[in-house]
Amino acid sequence: MTDQNMCEIVVILDRSGSMASVREAMQEGFNGFIAAQQRVPGRCAVTLVQFDSQATETIYEARPIHLVPALHLEPRGGTPLLDAIGSTIASVGDRLLRTTEWLRPGRVLVTIITDGHENASQRYTLAKVREMIQHQEAVYKWQFAYLGANVDAFAEAGQLRINQAAAAAFAPTVGGVSAMFTAATESTTTYRNGGAYTISHTQRAAMKDDVTTGSGGV
Repeated sequence: MTDQNMCEIVVILDRSGSMASVREAMQEGFNGFIAAQQRVPGRCAVTLVQFDSQATETIYEARPIHLVPALHLEPRGGTPLLDAIGSTIASVGDRLLRTTEWLRPGRVLVTIITDGHENASQRYTLAKVREMIQHQEAVYKWQFAYLGANVDAFAEAGQLRINQAAAAAFAPTVGGVSAMFTAATESTTTYRNGGAYTISHTQRAAMKDDVTTGSGGV
């Protein structure tokens, strides 16, 4: 049996060139998200994958949450979203299969944060990634969340077969990013405490905020 007191948070973070306008807000918001999760009871590890058309990189893997460093984001290139999702699912899934069952996290949350449409994948198709997501949800009970700017988040999540209750669009502004991480913090905390990962109408409305100055933290 897996460790029901352990959660792994896997973040697949877009660092394509269009992220440049909210780079500082993303860094501050992510760091606030991690700080908030450090205060949640229970064991937790974090895997961070950053992607652009030059590379998909695992920045750290299954790092204990209290050892997670501050985010450093350098936007560049295009958006190979499908390749990033597919390769991350394959890598994390393979690692967990090679891990003794009682040491595996009982809960795995994969959060996708992007600010644009797929435009650069070469290895994975939409059909393949959709199949992989459905398999991990059905067999291993992984949870997936989709948080997107400059896209129809519900349509994009729907194509990937990600539950729309765990999908939301955020404005590509400081205010929008701040609200997105606030929602992610609350939903992740609920999930880690045994509840469902859902984003409320109030949280979605806040993410439409067009504020361009202020704090991007949570």
